[in-house]
Amino acid sequence: MKIGIFYLGIGAYSVMWDGFYNSAKKYFFPNESKDFFYFSDKPLPKPLSDVTYFYVENLGWPGNTLYRFKYFLMVGEKMKDYDYCCFFNANASFVKNVPYDIFPTGDCHISSVGHFKYLTMNKVLVGYDRNKKSTAYVPWHKEPENSYCQACIIIATGSEMLSMSKELSQNIDIDDSNGVCAKWHDESHFNHYLINHPVKVLSLDYAYPEALKLKGYNPYIVMRDKNSFADLNILRNGKKRSFMDFLKFKFGNFKTKFIARWHLIFK
Repeated sequence: MKIGIFYLGIGAYSVMWDGFYNSAKKYFFPNESKDFFYFSDKPLPKPLSDVTYFYVENLGWPGNTLYRFKYFLMVGEKMKDYDYCCFFNANASFVKNVPYDIFPTGDCHISSVGHFKYLTMNKVLVGYDRNKKSTAYVPWHKEPENSYCQACIIIATGSEMLSMSKELSQNIDIDDSNGVCAKWHDESHFNHYLINHPVKVLSLDYAYPEALKLKGYNPYIVMRDKNSFADLNILRNGKKRSFMDFLKFKFGNFKTKFIARWHLIFK
C-alpha cells in the first residue's frame, strides 16, 4: 500500500511537526510505504528523505486553514499514485498502532471523524453554513444523512482527494470573489461536499480531543491540546484575540444558535 500524508505547519503550528512526524512513523502503518507532504512558510527543521516540502504564505486566520485544499493541489496529479491520501491537523499525535479500519471501504471513498459536539448538540446546530451566498450553503430544512464531520482528519483515495481538492478549492475561490467566507471555513466546505459523497464516519478514537478529557474512549490518534503549545489565538494569528473579536465571536455564535433553535421548534 502507498500512502500520502498532508501536513500544514504554517506559522507557529510548525512547532508541532516533530511530535506528529515521529509518532506517525512509529504507529501509522510503519510497514507501509508513506510519503509526507509538508506545507509551511518555514523550512523543515532538517531534510528528510520521505518528506516533500512546499512553501506557502502565512495568511493568518482563517486563510491558513481555509485554503488547505488549494495547498493540496500543489501535489497535483501525483495524488493518483497513492492508494490513500491523508490529512491530519498539526496537533495530531499517534499513540498506538492504527488499524486498517481507518480507511474508507466499499462505496465510501472518504473517511473522517464525527464531530465531538454531537455528544451534546443537535446536528442542525453544528457547523453547516446557512449563508445562501456561500457555495458551502446548506438549507435549514435539509438535514444531511451523513454525520457532520471534523475536518481535522480526512482520509480519501488518492483520486478522491484530488477531485475533492479541485472542487472545494474552486468553491472557495468563488466565495472569495463574492466577498464571502464560510462559517467554519474549510470544515463547512468539506461537510457540504459530504452531502453528495458517502463518508465512512469514524469514532473519536481516531481524533480524540485531549483538551476535553472524555471518558470511554481508547484512542489511536490524539488531538493534542493546542493551548499546551501556545495561546490558540497566537497560534492562529500570532497575537491574542482582541476584546472586539471576542464580542463578534460570541454574538455571532448566539445569533446562529437562536435561528437554529427557532427552526427546530417551528419546522
